[in-house]
Amino acid sequence: MNSFVEKLLCRKGDDVSSGDEIHDDDAVNLSHVGDAVHRTLGQHHNRHHLRQWNVTSGKIVGSVQDTPRGVVDRAEDPATANDDWFPEKLAEIISRTESWCDIMSLGPPDGKFLTAFQTALATLSERSKTSEKPIVVRMLFGNIA
Repeated sequence: MNSFVEKLLCRKGDDVSSGDEIHDDDAVNLSHVGDAVHRTLGQHHNRHHLRQWNVTSGKIVGSVQDTPRGVVDRAEDPATANDDWFPEKLAEIISRTESWCDIMSLGPPDGKFLTAFQTALATLSERSKTSEKPIVVRMLFGNIA
């Protein structure tokens, strides 16, 4: 365990590899860091492959949705409801999930975001009942209190 990636991903007491070979069709054209992460996870955590880790890729669908909108070159503060569109837009994007969706934020949703996320997740829950494959939603929230 000499590389930074190995030190980062492997702690004392990690599971010993099951000896099974990991094969990922998606693990091509990875950066040197991605390749090192994939190799280390495959050697030390291969029994969790496809359940707790996987190689995925994606792309931005449509334009980047960011806030605050239209206020960069203005001297005055934006209107109070300037970004009320944002929770609904996120819910719309989440609701279109067919396979997997990762949601990350510095804090858990509340207020309008919580309401919008609940609606989106209810939509996914209904769709998953007729889907051949599971719909996976992973959420990671920080704690900046």
